[in-house]
Amino acid sequence: MVESNSRPAGGVPVSEQPAAVAPILHVDMDAFYASVTQRDRPDLAQVPMWVGGAERGVVLSANYRAREYGVRGGMSVAAARRLCPAGVGVPGDFASYSEASRQVREILQTFSAKVQMASIDEAYLELPSGPRAVPAAEVGARIRAIVFDELQLTCSVGIGPNRLIAKMAANAAKPDGLREIATDGVIEFLHPLPVEALVGVGESAAAKLHRLGVTTIGDLAQLPAVELRRAFGPHAGLGLRALAWGKGGQAEFHGPGSRGVGCQLTVYRDLATVQDLHAALLRVITKVGSRMRAADVLGLRLTVGLRYADFTSASTSATLSMPTDVTQELYQVARALCAKLRGGRLGIRRVGVRVT
Repeated sequence: MVESNSRPAGGVPVSEQPAAVAPILHVDMDAFYASVTQRDRPDLAQVPMWVGGAERGVVLSANYRAREYGVRGGMSVAAARRLCPAGVGVPGDFASYSEASRQVREILQTFSAKVQMASIDEAYLELPSGPRAVPAAEVGARIRAIVFDELQLTCSVGIGPNRLIAKMAANAAKPDGLREIATDGVIEFLHPLPVEALVGVGESAAAKLHRLGVTTIGDLAQLPAVELRRAFGPHAGLGLRALAWGKGGQAEFHGPGSRGVGCQLTVYRDLATVQDLHAALLRVITKVGSRMRAADVLGLRLTVGLRYADFTSASTSATLSMPTDVTQELYQVARALCAKLRGGRLGIRRVGVRVT
């Protein structure tokens, strides 16, 4: 589902309108722990299940079949069992979750040099803007398709002018959907929603707002500032008002060179010749070199990773003789690593390079 609102928000003070900025994507993995567990144990896919134990503990994540019974992450396993007596509880496998999260991050880094993981199953991307930029909805659709193809997992993508709106758009798109909110459609999107849907409003704050007669985000936006300050304090009250007008989540992204620069290419047809492999490798290296020069960084260590048609993966690294951002120098090292890594094997479906 793609929704792009373009009608002006009539009657909203100009000072309250969010300023146009580069589009932000919020990628949120659907029922992450449960989905990874189901993928690795297909026998669980058709039954209500949750991660967090069979009889004791806390539910970390529930699949959508269990959610139909009211089972939610954060509730006790005992409560989940009462709601869904036939549900299957399984212990967590955090090594698998961490590996899946790493793979998601690597996919996202092929789309933007500005990627920041908000948690093990959520990430923000800042996309370039301008007349030559790929439309954000198209990028989001590609991300969802590659994540599913590569990892057999689904994700929801929200697009907005800042992190707050991108995250709320992703929440509205769940599960397995995409929603885009344009800058001039923020108010129309936000204000009809229940106030408890606003990111940053927890159960306690929602209960206090209900006592003030606030039921929607629009109600919160119109609540006099003096009442908000009296109820929540001067800083928290004004912060809630800003959120209600769609302002929030302007945190800085890490620069593309702060932890390394990388790129991956997933091909639609397995690479069956050395020439095809070298062509794909050059495309990836060219992108990496471009990102390094844009970030004004040099690299000293280069890692090549390959993924084969049978979904097995391998990687190897080398330290360069001196720091560089020159594409041809990086390409020569990458070719040598690739030859060493594959050992004559072909049938390659993904090529990745990272320079640190």
